[in-house]
Amino acid sequence: MSDQSSSEREHEEPKENAAREQPISRRKLLASFGAAGAALAAEGLFPGTLLGKGAGPGGSVTDAVYANSESRLLPPDLPDLQELLKLNIVVTTTMTDLRALRKNRRNAVYFITDPGHEGHFVYDPSDTAAADNTGTVLVSTAGFRFKRVSESDYINVKWFGARGDGSGDDIPFIQKAIDYAAASSIRTVYFPAGTYQIAPATDKRIVLRSNLHVTGERGAVLKVKPDAGDYDTIFGAETNTAFIEHVTISSLTIDQNGAANTTSKIKAGVSGISQYAVALYSFQDIVVDSVNFDSTSGINAVTLNGKDARNAVVRNCYFRFVRTAGIADGKTNYDNSAVYFNCENHAAFGNMFHSDFAQGGRGAMESHNGPAVIHGNVSVGYQTGVNIVSRSTTSADRGVSDITVSGNTFSKACLGIRLWSITGTTVRNVTISGNTISIANKDRPEVEWQGISMVFENGANLAGDYDTINIVGNSVLFQVDTVARTISNSTIYAIGISPKGNVRNVTVTGNVVTNAPVAGIKIGLFQQPNKFENVIVTGNTFVNPGIYQHGVRDYCTAFFLVGNLTNVVVEDNTVSDTFDTLQGNQSYFTDGSGELVNVSLKNNRFLPKQGGYRNSNAAAAVDTGTKTATHYCDTMPVTGKLSVNVGDIIVNTGPLTPGTSYHGHRVVSGGTFGTLAGVTGTRETNDKISGYKQILNLNDSTGLKVGDYIRLTGIARTNRILYLSGKAVMVDTALPDGYSGTLSYVAPVVRPFGKIENES
Repeated sequence: MSDQSSSEREHEEPKENAAREQPISRRKLLASFGAAGAALAAEGLFPGTLLGKGAGPGGSVTDAVYANSESRLLPPDLPDLQELLKLNIVVTTTMTDLRALRKNRRNAVYFITDPGHEGHFVYDPSDTAAADNTGTVLVSTAGFRFKRVSESDYINVKWFGARGDGSGDDIPFIQKAIDYAAASSIRTVYFPAGTYQIAPATDKRIVLRSNLHVTGERGAVLKVKPDAGDYDTIFGAETNTAFIEHVTISSLTIDQNGAANTTSKIKAGVSGISQYAVALYSFQDIVVDSVNFDSTSGINAVTLNGKDARNAVVRNCYFRFVRTAGIADGKTNYDNSAVYFNCENHAAFGNMFHSDFAQGGRGAMESHNGPAVIHGNVSVGYQTGVNIVSRSTTSADRGVSDITVSGNTFSKACLGIRLWSITGTTVRNVTISGNTISIANKDRPEVEWQGISMVFENGANLAGDYDTINIVGNSVLFQVDTVARTISNSTIYAIGISPKGNVRNVTVTGNVVTNAPVAGIKIGLFQQPNKFENVIVTGNTFVNPGIYQHGVRDYCTAFFLVGNLTNVVVEDNTVSDTFDTLQGNQSYFTDGSGELVNVSLKNNRFLPKQGGYRNSNAAAAVDTGTKTATHYCDTMPVTGKLSVNVGDIIVNTGPLTPGTSYHGHRVVSGGTFGTLAGVTGTRETNDKISGYKQILNLNDSTGLKVGDYIRLTGIARTNRILYLSGKAVMVDTALPDGYSGTLSYVAPVVRPFGKIENES
């Protein structure tokens, strides 16, 4: 128009774009981006604070408007929303058209409609140098710089070109978003819902920056492209030595798609091809929160590992392991852990881990160094719930571990909680409490199964020490397995205190162990110089220990003590066998290969359903804790059946005659009162039955009990019944081949005391 100033003509829109960029009506504006978007557009024209947030971590724009009312979006000093819409100041356009703009409308707000790039841009006349980055700056052919009006406190990866449609490689665009956020005051990078295909490589990753939060909307998935081949990590620092701090990754799904990666050659211990999802080595203050690692396929999903590293948390995440299809050396499995910590001050809590047996998930968690808390996690199907390891050679020497493992549930495992002490280091001050562990020894055959243990290894690498270990209030449940397998009998136990290093100051109390195949608890190591000192085992319950019929029977016991033991107390525990036919072999087993000093094994209650165990071996230095009992009888000699032991007291509760009666009798030689008639037995001939030379098959076992004293015709020694199952009894003497004879009770020898005197 002729009356326009030259300045106004300079910014006039070209006619060829007029139809495309003409102001839209109020109705179309509302339909295109919502009332809240229009209000935010006004931010570029009127002074004031940013009004509300767009869709993202804080919720959708629509939610912000309609859930809380429009009146809350506009402060009273701004014009009414309806008045703003009447001004026709918002122009819809595309990125292509805005970049082609040769003249600009003064004070216009341009709303970009390109999918994923939606948002408001305004012209910045003061900027003549900023580069077009697709996300926050668009540069026209005329050199105009249009700046995105920030509608939220996050940076959207789609603004920078990320497709999120499962095609191409979105890493370059994600990196642009991260780099922009790192250089701006808006430090949150946001992934809208969608599948972001990525192609990491040995030299390509998503580089994290300090002071950054990477998060996503529900349904935002980062998925490794099929046949991506070898790569080091998806997220990491610029280099593995670069320091990074104050980083949070949250609310994303990361799918490493390992089953479709046939071109990789993953191998544990080989750098650059580990296929981590998140890997940092020099850091401070790192949080991984509410991330679904589904699926994960690398050596670790998350590795936070470095000498100069501290303060790391992995919480409320889900991990599902699916091994990668391409494995080096033609192998089908490789060492892996979902979460690996080797840093000061770390925690894993509220996480869930899953691996089908066939996929070979090894360790749910691994914790080096400490201080650390592993709490409230659930693992199903991983071979090991958690590995607790002393400081490694790359860790700072703090002198203590200070690690708590509590309230976790490890299901369908082979090895629940394991402690590892590297040679030259010490695992010190560890508490393992309130964990629930189930061992799938029947469903997943291995050579060893353990509930809570200190790891033994024949080599020289794991000869470190252990000091101040508390194992309190845990539950360990095994499956009942009847199949003969090739196993390592000496390393199968519910609780194992049997490493190669020295051990001191260990407490095991209040635990419940059920169906341990071999040993309920093992303390010590056979024919090794290391020492075990100050170990207290008390108040535990062992149900059905040593029930695996194909194991070394001596090792099938509630308590297995071996090696050099000093100040070891095993007291006040309860042991039972609940099967109709006795499965366990013996209450305890001690091996004389080492030195036993001040070892106490007493006051333990043995309550097998059958009445006793086959064997109860003991070394001379062990106090068996045989206790005396008091019996009350109204006649003496006892007329009914009663088995008594040396030291027992029989109190007379019947009528007392002064001058002839006694208050009671003390047993000086054990025996069984009563009469046993017509009972015969023949020695077992099946040498496949453990202890068969001590077993008699009887014609009638009615009335017999474990502990009865019996005499066998032709056998000089008095025998006791050790266990009873149906008509088969085990006695405590090996019998001659072909033995057959009659059984009778051996009467006890008693001495009276407390004669009742005549009244004077």
